[in-house]
Amino acid sequence: MYSVEYDKTCGIIRCRIDGFLSDNEVGLIIAPTGAAKETCKRLHGDMKMLVTSDGQVQSMEIMKMVANQRASDVGIYDPRAFVLPTSLQKLQVGRVFNLSTEKHFISENAAIMWLLANRENRLPQV
Repeated sequence: MYSVEYDKTCGIIRCRIDGFLSDNEVGLIIAPTGAAKETCKRLHGDMKMLVTSDGQVQSMEIMKMVANQRASDVGIYDPRAFVLPTSLQKLQVGRVFNLSTEKHFISENAAIMWLLANRENRLPQV
């Protein structure tokens, strides 16, 4: 399962992955919900994304499919933070998602702090 929503409190897009993903579900991950993406960009000029996972280690084939398509769902300068509950998953994700705009965390608070560190307006102006 995959879900996406705009978090108006933090001004970020929250993505949640639960369980194992199929090839067909990868298409859902590639393009986050248009409304969340547009809201974040409109309010902040960027798209900061927090991806949390339940700890299921995906197949390397699925991870590579997602990584190869990430340019279509985030801009080259839009950061993405991953919150992962296990060291094994953190290691796996780090092999595939390792751009300077991608970072991996165990703590959700640390991930949000990193995402918002260089944003002038830390909270949305609604």
